Amino acid sequence: MTTIKQEGLICKRVNGEGVCNIERVFRHRNSGEGVEWGHGGSGPDDLALLVCDFIVRDLGMTGAEVKLFKGSCCENALSIYQDFKWRFIATMPKEGGHVPYNDMKEWVLNKLQDVKGNN
Repeated sequence: MTTIKQEGLICKRVNGEGVCNIERVFRHRNSGEGVEWGHGGSGPDDLALLVCDFIVRDLGMTGAEVKLFKGSCCENALSIYQDFKWRFIATMPKEGGHVPYNDMKEWVLNKLQDVKGNN
């Protein structure tokens, strides 16, 4: 499996199920739908938070660890994932799509700088 850092985020349908090239290491909500995209529900929440957490850790800008429904993530990812979801995940076509890693990384970096500037 390629990682999002190598190939960007790749989402597709396999036998009707959503599959992405990022490991689901935690769950923010009790989402039965798994990772999802194309709408604003709990599956896209989980996917957006997974991607934000991965990128924030890659940037070394984590902040404290925050306990979730299952597992934990870094607080800086938690502070931006909803906006990330509406920018990249909820707007992705239901059949799937691709988002380049550098586009997501640049967005996350800019958003974290905006959040820090507003505090």
